[in-house]
Amino acid sequence: MRRLAVCLGALFLAGCSNPHETQPKVDEPAPAPPVETLAEPAPDIPGYDESWYISDFWPGEYPDGFIIGGENTVLPGRSEMKRALPHDVDCAVEKGANYSPWNHDRVEADDLIFRSAAKMTPVFIMGDVEIETGFSQDVQPLSLKSGDVILYKSYLAEGYFLGEFDGETYELNEADLMDFADFQFGGEDDLWVNVACTGGERAWLLLREVQREPFILPTEYTSFGETSDVLAP
Repeated sequence: MRRLAVCLGALFLAGCSNPHETQPKVDEPAPAPPVETLAEPAPDIPGYDESWYISDFWPGEYPDGFIIGGENTVLPGRSEMKRALPHDVDCAVEKGANYSPWNHDRVEADDLIFRSAAKMTPVFIMGDVEIETGFSQDVQPLSLKSGDVILYKSYLAEGYFLGEFDGETYELNEADLMDFADFQFGGEDDLWVNVACTGGERAWLLLREVQREPFILPTEYTSFGETSDVLAP
């Protein structure tokens, strides 16, 4: 899910596509993501050390998601948000259920919790540059010099990411640093959702594991910020 600065100049400004993000079936360009998703605090999660950044949202212009496409679907879940923990919850889920941060009805009804864990990586500044910070925040200038290091904490959306510099966290645009920085790759983010199973249990589901299960469909968005369960015909 995480997208680093791997696109070139104009292509980046036009918007790089993430192969893991489901694109909406609309002609209009995507507006900026909802502001409330961008500045959530990072919870202290056992199982992830200080090299990980934990966020209470799923990143992306159109956040990923999945739909239960088959009857009697049981997903492998965990009682805790730990990759190292064996699957210890057999989580039965309803056909047509759509697990997306933008399916507001199900988020409220099932008290869904979405979290992402990103392996933090350094961004090495290789030339003096002054950029503007801010996406949901107020725009402020930031002066960087060759040899400075930014800690890449989490991708946000629209090419922006959370970066820490000199003890402060900023919303930065990858495109502003394309010619002045060396981005390191941190691997795929862990995207988790805590769901209510039909048997009464709750389980943490890891998105990439769910996506390997049969009868799982990607979430599709017909309008920005909105999606819903799939009703049976």
